[in-house]
Amino acid sequence: MKVLGLIFDQQMDWKSHANKAVNKVNRLPSGLRFLRKRLNKKPLLNAVNSQFYGLLYYGCQVWLGQHTRSFNVRKLNSGHYRVLRIVKNDWKKKKKRSDLDSIGRARPSLWGKYATGNLVIKLLKNCLALWT
Repeated sequence: MKVLGLIFDQQMDWKSHANKAVNKVNRLPSGLRFLRKRLNKKPLLNAVNSQFYGLLYYGCQVWLGQHTRSFNVRKLNSGHYRVLRIVKNDWKKKKKRSDLDSIGRARPSLWGKYATGNLVIKLLKNCLALWT
């Protein structure tokens, strides 16, 4: 079942949603390579943040967390690092993942925790506003 772009399945393991997100993102590298040749680092990172990560992490407060299976997280990590390699111009995969992390983008598991934390803070602020 698809609700607001999130794919719910019977097991609630989010495998189908993670597959669809990674497949969408896997179609972007040719466009990112094109942009890489024409943009400086900051505008390129803005394009990556808006296009790539918007697709990959959409609705992650619901589906990306402690309950996410390691298979899904590995797929998300591979898509995440594929794009960072394009940004860093590392076509032959010579750089370690820790070097790619210096760009400043959080890995999927950290991003899920961050997004969930932000959601909890917003909920608490709204509850406090209702009580005052």
